[in-house]
Amino acid sequence: FKEWAYPRPSYWFETGSEPLLSITLGQLIEWAAEEYADKEALVSVYENVRWTFKEAKEKADRLAAGFLSLGLNPGDVIAVWGFNSSYFYHTSLAAARAGLILAKVDPSYQAPELRHCLNKVGAKLLVAA
Repeated sequence: FKEWAYPRPSYWFETGSEPLLSITLGQLIEWAAEEYADKEALVSVYENVRWTFKEAKEKADRLAAGFLSLGLNPGDVIAVWGFNSSYFYHTSLAAARAGLILAKVDPSYQAPELRHCLNKVGAKLLVAA
């Protein structure tokens, strides 16, 4: 390592005048659904999908309830194996609403790589999106 080889740091840290919010991502989703209820939260042209913030939260809450009914608990890890899509977005919001940790898995992984990844993160559920 030579300092001259790295002219800029890889991140910038500066204390701001506004403190960070002390809310969870799940709580932020609820706030956004109240604040921006009828505004579009997701537009996927190739899937022909449009959801408002309110619709996205309602869909996420239903899926989150399903995750919890499977016996998952807040803090458990779930893995999502697939490409970016409305399903990935939906699953991400649901995980946050249920208090679950989401691990994104590369959709190009073959069985041995997938198995290694799931074991490494301790995933209790795999969602193929």
